Amino acid sequence: MTSPENHLSLNHIQCRYGDNTVVHNLSLEIKRGELVCLLGYSGCGKTTVLRAVAGFEPIHNGSIILNNNLLSSATEQIPAEKRNFGMVFQDYALFPHLNIEENVTFSLRKESRSVRHKQSEELLELVGLQGLGARHPHELSGGQQQRVALARALAQSPEVILMDEPFSNLDVELRQRLATEVCEILKTRGITGIMVTHDQHEAFAIADRIAVMHNGIIQQWDSGYNLYHKPANRFVAEFVGQGALLRGTVHGDGRLQTELGEIHGEERQALTDGCKVEMLVRPDDVTFDQEGRHEATIIRRNFLGAESLYTLQLTSGEEILGLIPSHLQEEVGKSVRFNLDMDNMIVFACNLDRAENMGTAHEH
Repeated sequence: MTSPENHLSLNHIQCRYGDNTVVHNLSLEIKRGELVCLLGYSGCGKTTVLRAVAGFEPIHNGSIILNNNLLSSATEQIPAEKRNFGMVFQDYALFPHLNIEENVTFSLRKESRSVRHKQSEELLELVGLQGLGARHPHELSGGQQQRVALARALAQSPEVILMDEPFSNLDVELRQRLATEVCEILKTRGITGIMVTHDQHEAFAIADRIAVMHNGIIQQWDSGYNLYHKPANRFVAEFVGQGALLRGTVHGDGRLQTELGEIHGEERQALTDGCKVEMLVRPDDVTFDQEGRHEATIIRRNFLGAESLYTLQLTSGEEILGLIPSHLQEEVGKSVRFNLDMDNMIVFACNLDRAENMGTAHEH
């Protein structure tokens, strides 16, 4: 049973294709009105989870519960058409022979024409497409078509909106802007939303909480802030954001010896004295300073607009990243000085299997 505050619960679900298990013992508790994201590389199982929630895929163990009502188990499954879930697909899935108003109100075919027209006008205004009801899908841009798809999903007053890579066919700027607008629309209506994406910027723009998935397992279920600043393991640290892993050795409580000297941090989880570790260094941990304590050589520069991302090579050959406002351009090959600000120090024990990228984080 879900707790009163939880709207949708996935309890230890397992999904298989033949003998291949693609989702392993996955659990999520989603609150009413919460917008969440399943984030990961292609093939990690995130779309299978979404399809299982929608009722398009069976589950082979566990349960999916909405408002304390069973939707799916290993022996029972409510059909997709009876779940009252709205779907927004990657390819929009609009009917080309119907105009925009007819597409939006397709689920309201049993209502009177006046009711359908009124609902269409309200929803098209909500998604910023007022006055376009008489047009056909081919007359709209990709971003406009995706807004129509959202309006159609909202027309049936769904319990939950499910979105499968909804912005991946759009250019980067439009993708991020539309993700933010969709978030505002769903929040205004108090609708629970689940989005699948491989793009962390989309996830950060829309989600209250994000489930980072790898090999059918949730690696971390958290806010975007915590995924970036407090990754649970090496996979999350390397997948979310940018950064580098700097080798070091633990010396006593809260002290880490690296080639950049001794770095201190508050001990949160004991590490054995002498343990070999790797410390996560984010670009924003690096502060360029002509009087800085450390020195490195710029070996690469990537222009990002307001900032440039610099790859810095240390004496040992190891590399870290740093950001500088793009108008303060530094040349490749130049030696620069910097300081490290490691208030939030995350380290990973080196003896864990890097091939699976599953090392557990230790926070100092």
